Amino acid sequence: MDPSAQKQHLRESIKERLKHLPANERTAESRTLCKELIHALPKTPLIISTYLPTPNEADVTDALKALLGQGCELYGPSSVGQGFEFRQFRSMEELIPGRFDIREPLRSNPELKLEDVDYVFVPGVGFDRNGHRLGRGNGGYDRWLAKLHAVNPNVKVWGIAFEFQLTDSVPIEAHDQIMDGIFTARGLIEPK
Repeated sequence: MDPSAQKQHLRESIKERLKHLPANERTAESRTLCKELIHALPKTPLIISTYLPTPNEADVTDALKALLGQGCELYGPSSVGQGFEFRQFRSMEELIPGRFDIREPLRSNPELKLEDVDYVFVPGVGFDRNGHRLGRGNGGYDRWLAKLHAVNPNVKVWGIAFEFQLTDSVPIEAHDQIMDGIFTARGLIEPK
């Protein structure tokens, strides 16, 4: 089986696991993850690029609110054509429904300067302990991360996940970007 077919099989397997995780357990795990995430980050104002969670992703909203309260600059994805760009948001309340009804910053907000970002929080369907990420299959984050690393090699990129999204191995292809760490409710897992 080629890597693309292996990835699709793994996506279906992880999505099936998600169906069986009760909403209250997802909420509890997300809360714990947020607390751990806040404790793991440096206590200085940071520039962070983050995803804005869908119901199927670890909900980092509590962490984002706390980071805004600490003076961090946060940037979330705003859909543009088939891709996205990251724009600043100063509160969760200013986010508006975008493509696929996912919250996003206003297009009039300042755009992220790639060379300035300190941390990136990336969602995924699955991750392995070697930092490999299984995305949705359209390559959007991989393309964006490749551009980011070209101008900012020191940025820290963390995949954010529920525990059940960790797998022994994610099939990889040449374009796949590697995470600097995977963050779950148990804390940071750094690649081996």
